[in-house]
Amino acid sequence: KKSPSPPPPDPVPPPPRKGGARKRTADLSGAGDGAVDTRKRAAEDDAEEGEGSRRRGRRLGGGAEPARVRALLSASFDERQKADLSAAVGRLGGATAPDVSAFTHFIAAPPLVRSKNVLCALAAGKPIVSTSWVDASRRLGRFAPAEDHLCRDRAFEKKLGFDLARTLEAARRRGVLAGAEAWIVPGPSARGERKKRPAGGDAAEREMLEAVLRAAGAEVARRDPSAGKATRRGEDGDGALFVAVAGSCAKEIARIKATGAAVHKSEAVLEAVARHKLDRAAHRA
Repeated sequence: KKSPSPPPPDPVPPPPRKGGARKRTADLSGAGDGAVDTRKRAAEDDAEEGEGSRRRGRRLGGGAEPARVRALLSASFDERQKADLSAAVGRLGGATAPDVSAFTHFIAAPPLVRSKNVLCALAAGKPIVSTSWVDASRRLGRFAPAEDHLCRDRAFEKKLGFDLARTLEAARRRGVLAGAEAWIVPGPSARGERKKRPAGGDAAEREMLEAVLRAAGAEVARRDPSAGKATRRGEDGDGALFVAVAGSCAKEIARIKATGAAVHKSEAVLEAVARHKLDRAAHRA
C-alpha cells in the first residue's frame, strides 16, 4: 500500500517588480519636486517683496546704491551722535556730506525748524529721515527705504501747512521754482558795484535764501533783470522772481515795482518750498 504524497509546498511570492520600485522612487521624487517648488515660490515672493520695497525706497532716495548715499547730518546732533552716525553710514558703503551742495539724505531729529538744511531738503525732494533709518539699515546690512523712516514733526508740518511726504515726492518730480530766474534785491551799498557780490540784507539770510532758491530749481541771477520783458510779465508768474531781504534797499524795491514787477519777501520763497506752491499774490514787499 502506497503512503500518501506530501502536500505541495506553499507558493513562493514573486519578487517585487522593478517597476514598483521605480514608481515609488518617482513618487518620492515628485514629493521632493513639490517641496522645491514651494521653496522656490517662497523665495520668489520674498524677492518680489524685497524689490517692491526697493522700488518704494527709490521714490525718496532710500534703498539706493551705497556709493551714492551722502548723508547730511543735522547740526542738532552732538559730536558723539555725529561720529556714530557717520561710522554707521560709512560701514554701509555711504559717506557723509559736509553741506547742502551734494547730499542725498538729511538725517535729523524732531523738533524740526526752518533751517537751511531742512529747507534745502524740502526744496530738492531729498528725504528727511530720522535716526531709525540708520538703525534699520544696520539690521538689513544695506540702506533701508527712506520713506519708512521720514522724520515727521506733526506740529511743524501743521504750523507751515504742509505734508512732509507729499512735498518731498512733488519736489522730487520737479522743483517748485524750476526754470525761474530769481533776484535778491541788494542793499544800498551795492548799487553800481558790478564786480562785488550784492551786500543787501543779513549775510546769513542771503546765503540761506540763495541755497534754497537753487535747491528749488531757480537760477539766482547775478545781474538785475528788472529791465527785461519777463519782468513786466511778472504778475502772472512768467517773469523773474524778485525777493527782498531785511537789508534790501528801499529805493531799489520801489524802482523794480515801478517797472510793473512784484517784489516778494523771503517768506514767499520759504512758504513755497514747504507747500510746493508759489503764491505770487502773497507776501509782497
